[in-house]
Amino acid sequence: LTGSGEKSDDFFKWLDTKYGSGDRLFDEYDKDETTPPSILTGVSLSSALKIARSEANLILLYVPGATPNSKTMENEKIAAKSVRKYAYSQAIGEFKSHYTVYAAKRNSAHGADALKKAEKAGGSIKSSPILIVLAPVTNKYSGKITMKMLSQHHCAPPPDSEAMVPWLKALRKRYGKIIKAMKVANDEENFAREREEGFVKSKKQDQKRKKEEEERKERKRREEAEEAERQLALKERRVQFLASLPIEPPAGEGTTTLSVQYGNKKEKRRWENSASVEDIFNWIDAEFNVEREKVKLSSANGAKSFLFEEDASTVLSSCGLPKMAGMRLEDIKMMDDEDEDEDEGEGEGEGDE
Repeated sequence: LTGSGEKSDDFFKWLDTKYGSGDRLFDEYDKDETTPPSILTGVSLSSALKIARSEANLILLYVPGATPNSKTMENEKIAAKSVRKYAYSQAIGEFKSHYTVYAAKRNSAHGADALKKAEKAGGSIKSSPILIVLAPVTNKYSGKITMKMLSQHHCAPPPDSEAMVPWLKALRKRYGKIIKAMKVANDEENFAREREEGFVKSKKQDQKRKKEEEERKERKRREEAEEAERQLALKERRVQFLASLPIEPPAGEGTTTLSVQYGNKKEKRRWENSASVEDIFNWIDAEFNVEREKVKLSSANGAKSFLFEEDASTVLSSCGLPKMAGMRLEDIKMMDDEDEDEDEGEGEGEGDE
């Protein structure tokens, strides 16, 4: 864990320079390490408290001395090594910790702020180094996270690498109720947040469904309006078709009688052989209330067939029909579907072979 301006390794390199006295302070720990020590540095104590609270952790506050001297140097080295060893062991999962290790330089802005708050909470900031255990506390009225001092080590001398774990473990057991309360509060907050997120998500889904339903209704309304307008245009067109049809001639030479079957309806009409296929389709459109562009006219035995788009200009006399011709009318779309079914059937047969 690091702040935006400093890495945990950088903090310990600074300690190495400050207290190493020409020797590598952390040589014994650096040989096989590939994971950075798990400390929080480069951020304010307030930010550290929020992070610790979110993880239901206590805080180990570590602030080394400002200026080493012959009296404090040994203690500073012990504290630096033990904190680093604890933070590294925690990082690699050597043990389950309930602590967030927070480190700050004494003369830095974050360090000065941390010491001021620690002193206000009852800590002594005159000793060097400083090791204080704090608990994040949430104000039940404002929701603001503050801190409560649980213990401060006298650091004369500080706990070494072997003594650090038992010291912190004892404090963890002593203040286990605080840790448990933070866990319970976190669970309740997470549950409330999930419930709120679920409510918001459900509300958004309802709004989306409502919008989609409104769009569907509007789309249907437009389609119905367009279809009504189209049907009106077709109705007017059929009136024109009937008005423009050539007069039905009497029976005799040069005429052909067509008997057309469409579904359960059957109509018959006589035509001059000079009439066009377009005239016949116009009559079919008006008589059967079916769009001429969407049907196929075929002889009863299927030998002859006609489409408006392809045969409109063809003259009846060149259609090769008998003087009395039975015809059937089919929807083009329905015929296309039947053709597709036949193609699929042929494909299945080929596959079986």
